[in-house]
Amino acid sequence: MDSQSSSQPSDSLDRLLSLFKLKRREYEYLPLPTEESFRLLELLPGTGRQKLEYRLVVAEIGRAPPYEAISYCWGDPTPRVDTMCNGKHLKIAANLGMALRSFRLPDRCRTLWADAVCINQQGNVAERSQQVQRMRKIYQNACLILVWLGDGDDEKIAKAFELVDIISNLCCRKASISTKELAFVENLRPIAIALKPDDIPVPTNGVLFKSLTYFFKAQWFGRLWVVQEVTAGPGVMVKYSHHERNWEVVSLTAVWIDIWSLHESHLNDLFYGSQKAAMMRKRHRLKPGESPTASLDLLSKFKTTDPKDKVFAILGLPLFANIQVQLSVDYAKPTSEIYRDFILAIINDRQSLSALRLVSHQDEVREDLPSWVPDFSRACSHNGNLSKFGAAHQFPFKGLERPDENSIRSSALEIDAVVEIQDITRQWFIADATFAVPSLGLKCPPHPFLTMWDLLATKSSYPTGETSTEAYAKTLTLGERLLEGGNFKKQKPETYLSEVDLWVARLRHYACNSVDNSLLIPEQSRTKYALTAHRMSRNRTFFRTAKGYFGVGPRMTRPGDWIFVLRGSRSPCLLRRKGEDFQLIGASYLHGIMDGEAVEMCKAGKLKVAKVTIR
Repeated sequence: MDSQSSSQPSDSLDRLLSLFKLKRREYEYLPLPTEESFRLLELLPGTGRQKLEYRLVVAEIGRAPPYEAISYCWGDPTPRVDTMCNGKHLKIAANLGMALRSFRLPDRCRTLWADAVCINQQGNVAERSQQVQRMRKIYQNACLILVWLGDGDDEKIAKAFELVDIISNLCCRKASISTKELAFVENLRPIAIALKPDDIPVPTNGVLFKSLTYFFKAQWFGRLWVVQEVTAGPGVMVKYSHHERNWEVVSLTAVWIDIWSLHESHLNDLFYGSQKAAMMRKRHRLKPGESPTASLDLLSKFKTTDPKDKVFAILGLPLFANIQVQLSVDYAKPTSEIYRDFILAIINDRQSLSALRLVSHQDEVREDLPSWVPDFSRACSHNGNLSKFGAAHQFPFKGLERPDENSIRSSALEIDAVVEIQDITRQWFIADATFAVPSLGLKCPPHPFLTMWDLLATKSSYPTGETSTEAYAKTLTLGERLLEGGNFKKQKPETYLSEVDLWVARLRHYACNSVDNSLLIPEQSRTKYALTAHRMSRNRTFFRTAKGYFGVGPRMTRPGDWIFVLRGSRSPCLLRRKGEDFQLIGASYLHGIMDGEAVEMCKAGKLKVAKVTIR
């Protein structure tokens, strides 16, 4: 009796809602007729706050009328904006509503494509999967890509675009090309690096640069889907509020910041937004045949709403053409299976275990993922710096054994066990008043880098024959590489060691000098060595092994972990025993074992080959 009476109001409410929908004539999607079908949005003329009205029409990929594709950030799904689609009501997100108003013409229709409207998002998983698989083609066939950054502070946006014009024009002038020719330049770095910060006729700490920081903080720059969108189309126009510019001048400015923010501390605030824009413009890194793992380090820093899109959003890039053949878009699959199948497809395509360097566990291994599968929902942790090495040189990949769907088995060279660890923090690479203010009568606390240096200076030589301090310095920069011209370049031994000596002398100066250093800006106290070591090994763990080797590994590294060189891997891997098998903690740098030395030691009978199963 009670249950029957309680269901009556609910039934009545459902009937009322159905009647309301019928009266309002809500738009309902019809199935697409073929696999090559897609919808286009014919935006009807209008101005200002007039209600948005449009028609959805079905076309075939490759045979569609001319159209422009919108690239935008979905943003907050609430509040919703009521629009008229084919004469019926359809609610869309507010940010897309603003974009459509901005691109609407006052006197004629405009044919557009926007994913949130042109793809049925109302629970049709099969259509969503099928359309996402074809998104790159949809953007490739568009006449123009329209980037919508949103509404914002008009004055700041105007000043940001003013600086974009200054930087891009100066870069092009030095390269003796016009800004229109930038679209035909594959790699913008040589053009950007020629313009030094001192060549710009405005202060780098002034209002224009602050406005540019505001500009690159737009959410669009951090969205993973836009990488595929802006690299697919024949031309891209960027619109922010009422201001617009060609994508090429915006991306050239981003590449310039990406280079010089490594050297100029006052450009650091610009780095994190502009770095993503610079990545989008690295066409030479996204071509077929390039290493997928090299770009995945950077691509992992972009965000998606759905963790599955961390894979699906990049499958359309030319770089992953071979992977897309092996892995179809299917939103019905669990995220863990998508990540697992993706990394297996890369291993199979490259015939190498180098993709395992994408694994870098910082705190714990996800229970729903095998330890050897990267958690693509999180940004990779600096492991891109390990791509240049060849630890398994002459120990090539010969396929994987799969004891079960969540484990892999491989031959490996057993190197050594970790016995001591120390977390690497930002303070390792700063010399300032944090560690020395003698004029205030404070006792100088020990500097972490200098403390380790002095301890190792008393030790015997390193296994390679170098001094322990020399090996220590090289471990933190992952070899004899230093930051130079926006890149990390291998140095001559004498050049490298002189930079190390300069850093140690700088530390001793600030640790012992009686001058008050409280006004010193930390970044200004860094040397080329300190800048390099900070970028290479920050937020990771320094470790020492039983045989005396030094290394840098993930934050989850612990004493008792074992170091192996897996067959076909570029860098040593840290494994942790779990019963009879192992967990992969992550890739590591092990000084003296990065370029095939372990293989030679095995030939000499100093190391043995083992079979390891990783779960």
